[in-house]
Formats: sequence, C-alpha cells, structure tokens
Amino acid sequence: MKRKIMLSIAAVMALTCFAGCKGTGADGELTVNDVTDSGVSDTSIAGVTTAADQSGPREVWAGDDEEEENVSAAPSAAPARVNEVRNITLNYYLVVEGVGESFMPRVTMTPEDAANQGEIWSSSDESVAVVDEKGNIKGVGPGSCIVTVASVDSPAVMASVSVRITGSDYDGVNSVELTDYNVDLEAGETFMPYVTMYPSSADNKAEVWTSTDTSVATVNEKGVITAVNPGFCTVICTSQDNPKALAGVSVHVKGEIKTGVMGGSGNAAGTVTTVSDSTPFDSLPDDNADYIAIEDDGGDMVTGISLTFNEATLEIGDTVMPYVTMYPESAEDKSELWSSSDTSVATVDGKGNITAVGEGTCTVTVQSAANSAVTANVSVTVTGGAEAAPADQSGVTTLTYVDGVLIANKTYALPSDYNPGVDPDAQSAFDDMAAAASAEGLNIYISSGFRSYDYQVKLYQRYVDTDGQAAADTYSSRPGHSEHQTGLCFDLNSIDASFGDTAEYTWLKDNAHLYGFIIRYPEGKEAITGYEFEPWHIRYLGVEKATAVYNSGLCLEEYLGIDSKYTD
Repeated sequence: MKRKIMLSIAAVMALTCFAGCKGTGADGELTVNDVTDSGVSDTSIAGVTTAADQSGPREVWAGDDEEEENVSAAPSAAPARVNEVRNITLNYYLVVEGVGESFMPRVTMTPEDAANQGEIWSSSDESVAVVDEKGNIKGVGPGSCIVTVASVDSPAVMASVSVRITGSDYDGVNSVELTDYNVDLEAGETFMPYVTMYPSSADNKAEVWTSTDTSVATVNEKGVITAVNPGFCTVICTSQDNPKALAGVSVHVKGEIKTGVMGGSGNAAGTVTTVSDSTPFDSLPDDNADYIAIEDDGGDMVTGISLTFNEATLEIGDTVMPYVTMYPESAEDKSELWSSSDTSVATVDGKGNITAVGEGTCTVTVQSAANSAVTANVSVTVTGGAEAAPADQSGVTTLTYVDGVLIANKTYALPSDYNPGVDPDAQSAFDDMAAAASAEGLNIYISSGFRSYDYQVKLYQRYVDTDGQAAADTYSSRPGHSEHQTGLCFDLNSIDASFGDTAEYTWLKDNAHLYGFIIRYPEGKEAITGYEFEPWHIRYLGVEKATAVYNSGLCLEEYLGIDSKYTD
C-alpha cells in the first residue's frame, strides 16, 4: 500500500492539551486529566487512558524512572533555568501510513541554543503504532493514535503527531476526518467542525465527543465546542462504532493565562507542577505568547494537499477530476504530479482527470512537484456497467435532466450515492475564466466546489441547529438538493453578500457566460430560485446554454420552465 503523509497547520491534530496535562504514569501509560464533561474517572478515549482529578484541575509530569510528583508552589519558588527548551515544532503533524511502514518527523526545538535538546517519545496506543527513542514511527496495526515528543529539558513542552495506520478490513468506520484541526476562540465563542467518517458505506456513523480539559472548552454531543477559559485543550471526535477511529481539534482559547500554569494546559489553578528534582519551571512569558505554539516551518514550500474527494466509484469510460488545494497559499511552486497504481483499471492525466478503463480497484496519487513527501490519494473502484441508484430519503432513483441540464433544486433531488466529483469540463472552463480575469487585474478563485450528499447532511444540520430550518432553507440546500453535489458549480472568493460589491463580481456578471457559467441565484429572483441572492455561486452549463440563459435575462428555473419548492 502506498504511504500517504499529509500536513496542514490547520490539521495540527497535535492535541495541544497533551503538552500540558499529559504525563507518563508509573506504568508508562499516557494519562490525561479532566477529560470528560461529566468528570467521570477511569474512562478511555481512543486508546488514551483518562482520569479525573477529584480535587480539581492538576498536571502530572514524571522524569525518567522517577516517581510522579505534583507540587504546588509560587512561580518564584526557584530561579528560572537558562536556555531551557521553550517550543517544539515538527515538519508533519498528521501521518497516514500502512502496517509495517515507518516514518520519522523532523523535530526542531527552540531556542536554538537550548543546552539540552534531548527528546522523549511515546505512543498513546502501541497496538496501532510504536515509536523509538529517535522518533521513528512504525505502523503496527490498523487504527489511530497520538505519538508525542517531549523535551527532556522541559517535559511540559511537547508536540504531537496524529497517526492513522491503514489496512483495516473492518466493514464499519475505520477513519475520522475533520474540516478543522486547530481553532482559536475567545471565551464564550462556539465552533463546530464538520466530521466525515469513512467508509461512506458504514452503517453507524455516530460520534462521541470529549474535551481533554473542560475548564478550557466544553463540547456537546453534536460537536459544538464552547470556549470557557483561556488556555489549551483538545476536543476529540471518536467513532462510536470503532473507538480506534478518532480525530482531534486543538483548541486555543485566547486571553491571559494565570501565572504558573505550564505548557498551555489551560488549567486555571494557579499552581506550578514540578518534576522529580523539585526544580519548578518558570511561568509563561509576560506577552502571553503560545508557550507550545505549533507553527508550520514549511516556508514557501508545499506542505499539505487536500482533495475535494478521496474515493470514487466509476463505470468504464467515466471521467472525474478532484479539485486540488495545496498549502500554504504562499507556496511558490504548486505543480502537480499525477500517477495511477494500475493503469489497466484507471488512468490519470497531468491535470488530474481520472478515466475508468477496466473493472477493479486502484489508487490515484497526486504529489507535490516541489515536495515529494507531500501526497494525497483517491481510491478508485471501477465497475463494468450501470446499476440503478437506490432510493434516498426523497425516493429519488434517477437523475433529472431538463433540456439537457442536470437539475438539483428544491423540487428535484439527486440520489444519495451520486458522487461524481468536480466535473472536468467545468474545472477547465473555470481555469480559462480565472486566467482571463487575472489578465484584467482581477482575482477569482474557488472557495467551495463539489460536496457529497453526506457532507451536505452535516452542513445543513449545522445551519438548522444555529438558525432554525426556515432560515436555513433560504441559504442552504437540504441533502440531495444541493447543486454542489452535481460537481457543476463553484462558490467563489468571499461567500458573503459583500462579494456583490466587488469588481470581480461585476466582471463575472458580464462575462461568465462566455466561459459557460451563469450566476445561479441572481438578485431579484429569490422567490423563483428559492434562495437568497448569492453573487458568489456560479453554475456551469456550457457556453451555448449559458449564453442563452444570460441573453434571456431569466434565472435557470424561468428559462427551463420548472419550479423550485420543497414539498413540505
């Protein structure tokens, strides 16, 4: 199995709270304090043993072969050490590899003149991955775990790698992915990351949410994170179906952290915890900089790749193309190298157009030309012939075309398993249009493209939970009714009404049809389209059809003589 390694500063999954509230128990097991909202002790979260301190928030650190100590003292109880390690950064924070494969993240400790830059490595679940004293991570068995490196000099200073070992033949959930792995919040703010569980065919996709430090941030059963007090913690989403499938959001609640709380744990007890030699660490810097901030050290080189989809089921002759995003945006060379593990099953061209050739399965890989270690994969399954799509909640079994146009609106839905990815003709047309706009000094880019049915389920429910269904229906589509599922539309630039006041929108309104696009939900047509004015949303029809719609002055529903209304 080809190894896939992914990085994103947002995909830290470094479980920052581990850096301040995790230690090594007497038996060598990783421990976390105050993990659950309820404070129940002796529970287990995805292979990490947890315990609640009945006396309140605390931190446990242990030196090599020493007994644990938890000593409260004033921050000035002993002089600060000179040139101690203040920070650890890694070149990768998320590693996906196969059983038996090995990978070693590069560690940087700062300041550079720190006297002791020794490393302590540990794994939260050695049945998934083990790590040696040099940081070589080796996959042992399918699942997910956290590998942590701590400073010998300052054990409170840590960084973590989220490790997922592939190869599971489990029919249920075997991996969890999040839209966000790192968030900064003000006390009182809320945030909810979007969750995707794989494979899509899994029956039980129920989520179990926990916070490693509820004094910093809490989380409810739907994944809504609420910032409580300044500090750091991790919110973990675990599959109810498979506790070895998990992902974490590193949460930073901004504000002044009380003196004496080390490692950014967020505990506000105002105590200093010491290691076995009874020498306390000094307090956080006066400027309240992130004590264990994890920063991307990739500079202008590509350090991460994301795709609009990672699985595709095709019939022989079908073609799909995932949309690629390379990080950071400032990377100078975002060139792509595409390859197929079996060209008798599927081929791929230099732009990422995947074409089904013969029955079977293969992996299509995109690699950064500038950084060969950064890749992303699409698992491709090719079938021999068309099969009838199963009915979804709306009873839909077929696609609806009117005058050759695929329709997805409030009246007409798409099958729940319709998963075409970004349409290659639409992508090519957009690239041409963006280039033409750029020649006139304008910047047009895609903010959102293809979305699967399952993605829309979560997205729509989030809006309903926030604003109520009536309001959500004016700006978000119910699952199966979103044009994004067709792969033929894009949201551009700022997904906000203010985009309608930009030079880019003015240019699009006058020129999009020349490249095959229309403004799908135009101003003044809200009662007909069923949606509020969206200047950022364009739909690909092909040049001939788009020009005809543009010249008519009508919205798509008017032009085709159809309506857009939910039945309930």
